[in-house]
Amino acid sequence: MSRLSVFAAAVVVLVPVSGCAEAFPDDKVEKVAGTLLAPTADQKVGREIRVKCNIPSVPKDHVIVAAVESNSLMWPKEPYLDNFKGDDYEATVAEGGDPGATFRITVLVVGKEGQKKLKKWFDTGRTTGDFPGLKLSDIPGAQRVDSVGVKFKS
Repeated sequence: MSRLSVFAAAVVVLVPVSGCAEAFPDDKVEKVAGTLLAPTADQKVGREIRVKCNIPSVPKDHVIVAAVESNSLMWPKEPYLDNFKGDDYEATVAEGGDPGATFRITVLVVGKEGQKKLKKWFDTGRTTGDFPGLKLSDIPGAQRVDSVGVKFKS
């Protein structure tokens, strides 16, 4: 094999497939910064939890999702957080659990692919009654923006 053939074969291997960047559009999103405003750290919460955050720059086609997180697993919540004023988002979400239990409230930014995954997860859970915990990596393109530890009221 001539040097030119070896070089040409290497070039073919290294040339990206057309449209490959579009396969995972959420991977191109810059890190999103924000602050969870409510609940506050170590706050005692009831079954309905008001989640409020400030995120100055939410990427196009992304949503803000609150999740309960415990032991490296999370349970996303509906409704998603709505933009109600400026860069502030909020929603009231429900959580069932043992009185006195501690857990984290986490705010995620989720793109289109992650939204599809969550829709399927919610639909399946409503059908089966089972909502298995998810790892952050299970939600394509999702980013953890902020998180605080809270405790259920006894």
